[in-house]
Amino acid sequence: MTDLGTSITRRFVDHREWFALYRDDGRIDDQTWINGVRRGLFRLHPLGGSGISQGCITLSSRVEYLAIRRALLATSRVPARDSGLMAYGCIEVITHGNTCP
Repeated sequence: MTDLGTSITRRFVDHREWFALYRDDGRIDDQTWINGVRRGLFRLHPLGGSGISQGCITLSSRVEYLAIRRALLATSRVPARDSGLMAYGCIEVITHGNTCP
């Protein structure tokens, strides 16, 4: 699967390698509200396409991303609340001041 960023920059983007990130807000879905703004489609992925990522956790090194991906896929999954979905774990985002680095 490729996207517009791929066709312009010639960087290969395979969204099937990405991990979805869901906020722990009581609902397992692909959107949430943050400060009155609806946000969604958060992912863990390597840098690719346009090189811009808004809200995702993005690794600049594809090699490092693939190492993390392999480690996650090798872990035992746990139930994601009562959704019927299985998760690889939790990520805690910690800010420095008012913004994330």
